[in-house]
Amino acid sequence: MKHSSSAASGGQGRSWRAICHRGLNALCWRLAVVGTLPMLAAAWLCRRTVARHARVIVVVGTYGKTTTTRAIRAALGLPPSPWVEANANCLALVPLALFRDLWRSREIVIEVGIGAPAQMARFAWALRPSVVVVTCIGHEHIQSFRDLDHLRDEKAAMVRSLAANGVAVLNGDDANVMWMATQTRAHIVTYGLAQELDVRGTGLTLNWPHGTRLRLHAGGESVMIDTRLVGDGLIHSVLAAAAVAGVEGRPLATVVPALESMPATRGRLQPEVLPSGVTVLRDDYKSTPETVLAALDALGHVPARRRVTVLGDLDMPPPPERHWYKAVGEKVAQVADLALFVGTKFDRYRVGARAAGMHDDHMHHVRTVHEAITFLHGSLHPEDVVLVKGRETQRLTRIILALAGRDVRCQVEQCRLHLTFCDDCPLLEHDDVPHHAWPKRDGGA
Repeated sequence: MKHSSSAASGGQGRSWRAICHRGLNALCWRLAVVGTLPMLAAAWLCRRTVARHARVIVVVGTYGKTTTTRAIRAALGLPPSPWVEANANCLALVPLALFRDLWRSREIVIEVGIGAPAQMARFAWALRPSVVVVTCIGHEHIQSFRDLDHLRDEKAAMVRSLAANGVAVLNGDDANVMWMATQTRAHIVTYGLAQELDVRGTGLTLNWPHGTRLRLHAGGESVMIDTRLVGDGLIHSVLAAAAVAGVEGRPLATVVPALESMPATRGRLQPEVLPSGVTVLRDDYKSTPETVLAALDALGHVPARRRVTVLGDLDMPPPPERHWYKAVGEKVAQVADLALFVGTKFDRYRVGARAAGMHDDHMHHVRTVHEAITFLHGSLHPEDVVLVKGRETQRLTRIILALAGRDVRCQVEQCRLHLTFCDDCPLLEHDDVPHHAWPKRDGGA
């Protein structure tokens, strides 16, 4: 009887912790929403008074912003920031980044994401950037815009805000980004893989699972660099950082070691070798169609006994939705030996996989994270490489943590916690977490 009472008390304690954690998380996010305009006004005033001599470097684009922001910070000798890794890139969190770093460095690197029209101009007005880096233009949040041109025009607002003595650092491999060179009077610096660009990479070689080796050409110099990043898209982050470092007067001799020491961003094509001998290519942060296709392309270049894909549903696929599921299914068939689909869209994936020649015996479907964990525990072998990618709200991270030996009990199917990774979540090991979801955030991309 005493034991039952203790168990009940422990269960009540866990429930209260769950309620408090979710409540505080939701409260903080609401404050970020309602505090956006006051914080932007404060940033505007700060930028024109105490921060008027600061070098504000703003990173915009659809994909790759967080890794690019981290790489720029590393190249400039700034310390890592947990706020950057947590994707704190929208609403009041943007001006907060200005205040957070104002007293630490003359150079302030800020990632800016948007989710709707008219947002970027407000951020540009408040931040008055010295340098703007544009990573790429893709279809994330396209539902909020008329078309891709409209979305591109919205993101270009930050570039247009540059003064004549400012610098736009543009991805020269993306035509939509290069269009922005026509939208500013600022100096243009280009980066990418093409021959004619100012900062470029050549001879990319995958050094699995450690990263990618390439030759970096910048400022008339050419050096080899061993990064800890996987995938061509993330290599662009390194090139962007080298370009910004050149603009800010940093020599390559100090930039290269800093970039070589920077690990992959959590949940973005991050290799993890498990005790079982299985290697996970962790790309579980989100699953917009273009990032899924890029991750599958990266998997296709990885040496492995078997390549296994664990895919959740797609994030915000543009219409027609079935086109994107079919395209991803076809790509899975081209690169994977075994495919596990988690969620509700298996039939749509299967159409593409079958069309590309994948046999039904190599495709499997489960509805929940815990069903996926059970399947994979009985199916994986040493030297397999497993790509895990799904919607942020699906939290497929729990699959990786369970395979790594963590005690995963959380049963939530659609999680709306903000700025929280499952790795650090106090609710991960509790099976009494409330199953309802908080309202979806208006995040940034």
